[in-house]
Amino acid sequence: MDMFNHALKQLPRVVELPPEQQAPFLWNLGPQLFGTRSWGPKPNRVVNEIAKLLDAPKFAARALAMRLLTEVVTGNHRTVIDYGLDLEDPVLAKRFDNPDAQAAYKAALKLAPKLSAELNAEEPATRSAAAFALAFLPGAAGKSAEHLRKRLDVERDPLVASSLLVALGLSCRYAKLPWDVPEPAPDAAIEQRAAWCCGQAYASAHEDATPSEARRAATLFADLTSRPSCEEERFPFDEGNLDCLLARSVGRRGAGALEAMTNALADAVVRLGKAQEPARRATAWTMTTMNLLWRQAEDLPGGLSELTPLQRQVLEKLSEHDTPAPFHGFGLPARCWERRRWLGLATATDFDMDVEDEDGQKRSVRELLARWNAGGLQRRKQAYEYLRERLTLQQFAEVLGEAAFGAGSIGSPPDDAYYACLDALSAKDADWAERYAVQLWGRLDWDTSVPERQRITARSSLLVLKPILETLPEGESLPDKWARLVRLGSHRGVELTRRLLERLPADQRKRLFASHLEDQEGWSVTLLLLSPYLDFFPSIELIDRFLELSALAVKEENRGRARSAVEALQGLAASNHPRAAEVAQRLEAWRKARKAALAKMDL
Repeated sequence: MDMFNHALKQLPRVVELPPEQQAPFLWNLGPQLFGTRSWGPKPNRVVNEIAKLLDAPKFAARALAMRLLTEVVTGNHRTVIDYGLDLEDPVLAKRFDNPDAQAAYKAALKLAPKLSAELNAEEPATRSAAAFALAFLPGAAGKSAEHLRKRLDVERDPLVASSLLVALGLSCRYAKLPWDVPEPAPDAAIEQRAAWCCGQAYASAHEDATPSEARRAATLFADLTSRPSCEEERFPFDEGNLDCLLARSVGRRGAGALEAMTNALADAVVRLGKAQEPARRATAWTMTTMNLLWRQAEDLPGGLSELTPLQRQVLEKLSEHDTPAPFHGFGLPARCWERRRWLGLATATDFDMDVEDEDGQKRSVRELLARWNAGGLQRRKQAYEYLRERLTLQQFAEVLGEAAFGAGSIGSPPDDAYYACLDALSAKDADWAERYAVQLWGRLDWDTSVPERQRITARSSLLVLKPILETLPEGESLPDKWARLVRLGSHRGVELTRRLLERLPADQRKRLFASHLEDQEGWSVTLLLLSPYLDFFPSIELIDRFLELSALAVKEENRGRARSAVEALQGLAASNHPRAAEVAQRLEAWRKARKAALAKMDL
């Protein structure tokens, strides 16, 4: 409350600042005024102070003030617009059913005449913000619609006209007025034509869209998504994403409109290609699609069989590329390759095969492990022992590979079970390795939203590569398709990893080590992984980068990591390695530069 009161006292000071400093000052006060909840401690007081700012002739940040006003009134306007809702939607009814919200709304309602006057402001951004603020005052909707219509008749800025059209649609809905706004000419700006469709959709939300309306909206959406985003300041609805607003408003108007708009959204995501750039638009379009398909938590699918034909069709499109959107928030597989398998677009693994559980019920391995895993660590170990007795070696290896990857969110398998299986695999399992490797290549090729070396785990790759290595003729290098699967094993996996590195071409080794050395944020894990393999570094430059990471361990006073790194370097310097002398020279210079810090750590 002290922070809130302090910020509230600072608000009047905004007008004393030079015009160019007013907006940044006001923006920085926002978090203190609104708090961490939907509404701050006394939102009506914030509304009253913003009203005073709008009365001040020297106040220049009028657009921002009105946007903050809307945020106070709605308790965060992004929640309202991002999900295609308006204040009369039942989903939001409870959100405004509290004294703070009602007090803020009543205070803002008194400002409707003032906001209407701002529709004639000189600055385009101010006119847009005024329309935005009026759109969320249902109690003044009748008068607001009148003022918005008058301004629309004389507005010449396409983006401001777009804001006016959307606001007018909401006001018509609240005031129960017909949508009799003339449609823009075919040669009008695309933003105006799309906003007119939004306004019509809001005003006619109680009626299903006609097939022609749905087709027209889908066509407009396709045109919009081929252009840059709107400027947020001049089209404040939905943070400038007029395309998403169009899809949401029209997509709510019946089954036909839902099918047209969700397919248009998914097609736009596919058109971005494998790179999925810009990521912000890919995420916005994907999340808009998901929120249209599943409006409430209780609608989320419990399994593949619960998907409607439309949901499945659209999800298949959204899984053509690895889109940077949180699919897991909708109860769907987060990674693209796993989602493709779930949808039947890729071959399933033995992780999803059915086995008989101890209670006599048939369950998938995934479900069995999740069930046993809930009983704690000992129970988890018993689950793998239970499966090992009932599965073939190859089936069990496949289950371990998926569990090591984190499939089913059941955690990595116990070391004893994993290494016993790894030891048992041999050249006769090479055909199985070829089949299961398809899953690893799939993750490498499809899960592009994460760094390549994180798409598969060392444990998964070692299971596949051991049988392949044992079939490889003496002295022959790993073929490229297998070389790209090599990852750095730790602990009991080091010996096999070293055998693989011996068969890895120098350029492949350099690429593998360099990818780890680039990760400065994960320096602790990187030092642990790389220390056993310094003698395989193909260049002294990589040793220099390893020393840089080792310096971070010293700086952070992580004695364990610093010690393991120094010992690994000392071992290499004392060996008969061709670069031993160079390593010794660099290590000595590195130690001298950190003499005091190393002495403090007894190193």
